[in-house]
Amino acid sequence: MILICVLIQVSGVLLAILSRIHFSKYKAIEKRKQASMLEQEEHLGQKRVKEMFACSIAVLFISATLTEMLVWKSQKEETNSAPVITRTDYAGAAQTEDIWLTFDDKKYAFTLEINPREYTEEEFQELAREKIGDVKRNMLGHNTDLNHVTEDLKLPQEDELGIFSYSWVSDYPEIVSSYGAVNTEELTDTAAVTLTLRVSYLSYTLEEEIPLTVVKELRRESAVADTLEALRQLEQDTRTKESITLPKEYNGVQIALQKDTRAQAKRCLAAGVVLALFIVLFARLKLREDGKKRNDTLKRQYPSFVNTLWLLLGSGMTIQMGIRQIISGMKDDVLLKRELEYAMHQIDNGSEEAWTYEQLGRRLHVPEYYQLMQHLSQHIRMGTKDLRNLMETEAQTALKKRREFAKKQGEEASTKLLFPMVVLLATVMVLVVYPAMTGF
Repeated sequence: MILICVLIQVSGVLLAILSRIHFSKYKAIEKRKQASMLEQEEHLGQKRVKEMFACSIAVLFISATLTEMLVWKSQKEETNSAPVITRTDYAGAAQTEDIWLTFDDKKYAFTLEINPREYTEEEFQELAREKIGDVKRNMLGHNTDLNHVTEDLKLPQEDELGIFSYSWVSDYPEIVSSYGAVNTEELTDTAAVTLTLRVSYLSYTLEEEIPLTVVKELRRESAVADTLEALRQLEQDTRTKESITLPKEYNGVQIALQKDTRAQAKRCLAAGVVLALFIVLFARLKLREDGKKRNDTLKRQYPSFVNTLWLLLGSGMTIQMGIRQIISGMKDDVLLKRELEYAMHQIDNGSEEAWTYEQLGRRLHVPEYYQLMQHLSQHIRMGTKDLRNLMETEAQTALKKRREFAKKQGEEASTKLLFPMVVLLATVMVLVVYPAMTGF
């Protein structure tokens, strides 16, 4: 065991050293200050994997150390003190212990069965009386008390832990059986029945007689009818008073007001479901609106970006130089600027320029940018010569789309203003028609 723990500790130290060496290769990546959302998530995932790996190594190392300490402690106790075996609790199961017997420098292995702890006779007598009290309280079922038994009784066969066993004997089994079944069909009035409960545990027993009275079902219905008639009479006698105070009990019949809370519960549940659906719908609409605003912002910036890039390429700059020049002229905290800066960081860190432009077009997730970046990537890979003419055509197309986009936004704004105009019209109609109809 100690040898295995030492191997685990040595392996953990070696893995920690190797992971530290491997981690140093990625320091350049971690120092990037600008990263897209996708790259940040990938880096966060790598960081979490590294943390999980480090925690696993630490846990193995600590557990191996604790195991060594426990083995050393157990060996020391075996040599310095007599062995002690702790029994399971009263309701526990029997356990087995492996023991060594040494005689004349020879060891013999044996298995010793250890039974759970047992109660003494005094403890049994005390606990059995407590169990009998619990049985008397729980045996009624739907009956009011032992003097008015009309339905079946609950007669358990053992206690909750299965330590004590119960046996029942009825002196009138035709009316009350040993299993608690109550038969009132042949009963004319009442019947006195005595149940004998025997509590057993190992060789100890304790008996208790439980007297009860069985009442025919019709008597209970009669008591309920009498109580209802008394309540009706009470209502009639107190009609001149503001409120009625009902008694809690009448001839053994319990009286309580029944308030129907099911309707309130249904309304509460329905309101919760509607609120949850509203929250989900609102969050979905908010995400869709944010995505639309993002795309609209990029579309508004596209004509200026294409036109500026076309002019810079015409002045003799390369694509990369032109993009860097555009970045330097943009305002801070602009989505397009952040994505362009990240693309330039990728190129500075050794990424292929054509591949970087393709990834930029995918990240922007707007058809105009995606098509433009595909042209730039193809120009770098294939060396096409008509890039400037292509950019000029793209700039003209972008200006046309910008006018169409502005026209579309104007139509949407006029549609949004239509509802307030309808409300104002309705208000004016009410102000004009209401005095004419009422004569004021």
